[in-house]
Amino acid sequence: MIDRRRFVSTAASPVLAAIADACGPALKALAAAEAPIDLGPTLEQIRRRFGLPAVGAVVVSTDRVIARGVAGFRRMGESEKVSPDAHWQLGSVTKTFTGTLAGLLVERGKLSFDTMLGEIYPELVPIMAPNVASITIRQLILHRSGMVHDDAYGWGGGPEINGPGLSLSQRRQRSVPPALKQPLEFAPGARFNYSNRGYNTLGAALEKIAGRSYEQLIADELARPLDLGTIKFGEPALDDPSREPWPHVANGSGWKPIAPVPRDQYGYWVYNPAGGLSLTLDGFGRWMQAHLRGEQKGGLLSPGMFKTLHTPLEQGGVSPFGITTNDRTTGRAIWFAGSNLRNSAEHLILLEQGVGFLSVINAAPPPESQQSFFIMNTLHASAQPGRWPVPSLAPPPPNAAGEIEGEALEIAQVGGGQTRFQSRPQLSGQWQLLWSGAKDGQRLLLRFAVPAKARYAIEGSFARNRDYGDATFTLGSLRTRLSFHADKLVWETMPLGESVLDAGVHELAVTAHRNAGDDGITHHLGLDLLRLRKAA
Repeated sequence: MIDRRRFVSTAASPVLAAIADACGPALKALAAAEAPIDLGPTLEQIRRRFGLPAVGAVVVSTDRVIARGVAGFRRMGESEKVSPDAHWQLGSVTKTFTGTLAGLLVERGKLSFDTMLGEIYPELVPIMAPNVASITIRQLILHRSGMVHDDAYGWGGGPEINGPGLSLSQRRQRSVPPALKQPLEFAPGARFNYSNRGYNTLGAALEKIAGRSYEQLIADELARPLDLGTIKFGEPALDDPSREPWPHVANGSGWKPIAPVPRDQYGYWVYNPAGGLSLTLDGFGRWMQAHLRGEQKGGLLSPGMFKTLHTPLEQGGVSPFGITTNDRTTGRAIWFAGSNLRNSAEHLILLEQGVGFLSVINAAPPPESQQSFFIMNTLHASAQPGRWPVPSLAPPPPNAAGEIEGEALEIAQVGGGQTRFQSRPQLSGQWQLLWSGAKDGQRLLLRFAVPAKARYAIEGSFARNRDYGDATFTLGSLRTRLSFHADKLVWETMPLGESVLDAGVHELAVTAHRNAGDDGITHHLGLDLLRLRKAA
């Protein structure tokens, strides 16, 4: 059964909020560079740190490629490196293409966002579960149809779609009745529930209305007009096993290559509208550029339709993306991540700043893994040298004043919640490391290097606010519990205590706490600066 990575409608990846904090005018300076920056060396460092098979990434502005790179191997354990023009399986990021295709057909008058499934499939109304006939195209795009999350079939398919001599489109249409018979989890439009089944139904409805297969519609209406290059569906190594990256599954603490999903696994292939598309880095870069330019210049769609697809439901939009709005710095940011548990992809488009990011892996690390934080921030920092914090891949030593910026500490382990970089003008270096969303007892491990053995007095500059809780800090013989709850947002220097530290690498362990009666308190750590001074 396809288990795509969950789409988030109001909050995005661990780095989205950070990027939305401080891009500002710096991104505009990227246009001054000529040749794309080679991301390969930095991606290789991250790939080795997390033991990944291969990683690819691209950064684009509205009219050029800012940075691009790949690192690693087509198949783990073999020597052939992944090609810069390889195709990468996008997983559920495909849904952004399906939703855009729906907007295109709406604009052409083939249907409206309020067209109901009962109008598209009148012959199936007698067998539809209650309220299914009233589900609209709008609700399918927004994951508010009430349909269950799971696909109607496992990858092997079922008797309705596995018959001989059928086209993929015919098999997809045969998958629709079982989906429409399934009782809804709630009334259409009542709330959000991410649904692969809803997006496959959307893709099937679009091909029925247009009279062409979903795959042909993607090729004719999106790939060709936008010059996305050769598109593939399914896992790329199926068509070219000697050149394209292979999918990988977990193997203990590492990864092992696995054969691509074969074409007779019809349950997988009929769900292409929910997560089957594969593209090159350059092809996806042009896809992001189309959306970056769309609201001003149009192109594939009118500016108004692009705006509709880029606007949250609460503001009248019909968006297949996750959208975060931050008026103070960036305006709207659109995001999506996808996985079929064998490949993964994540992209972020900053509309007002005119830049888009994509990272891809031919494996699917678990959500708690920190590879997204490192890849996306390193990608951003590589495109903006000196203007964005570079995630540390080695323990940093203190400067001459005994100080280490919070954002410069090496993040060794995140036992829960998320880390990100946060920008505020009043901070040292204008950045801090923010750890948020941790549960009681979960730990964050930070590494740094000490140049010489001594007894050190250690203190930190921390954020405090109404929605902050407590944390315990452990370092050497030091163990201190601090409260970060305050009536308003402030940054304060707070002592952690003293400890004898040997020369070399040390870990600062931070444990989140839930106190009795602190319902509603979120466990945040905002670390602006760590200071080590030799004790008298």
